[in-house]
Amino acid sequence: LGLNAGASIGAPVALAPTVDLVPFGGLALAWSRTSIEDFSSSETGGILSLGSGLVFSRRFTTRLGVAVPIGFESNTTAVTLGFGINFGQPGR
Repeated sequence: LGLNAGASIGAPVALAPTVDLVPFGGLALAWSRTSIEDFSSSETGGILSLGSGLVFSRRFTTRLGVAVPIGFESNTTAVTLGFGINFGQPGR
């Protein structure tokens, strides 16, 4: 079981008329709990997120990043890959 709460910030940079690069960074407070039969353990720490996304025609997004745990016993960095589609009205 785990819970995260934090904030990220990024700003678009136009690469072409229909393509934007959006570098981002974020920091989150994270809590994790492990329970196996009679054993239980919990940890609290932070997660630093860095990466960038490509936005195509203000409708499709591809995002690549890394998530670095801070203050956890197991400090395994994760690589994240995400895809998104905007179903609303594209911004101007």
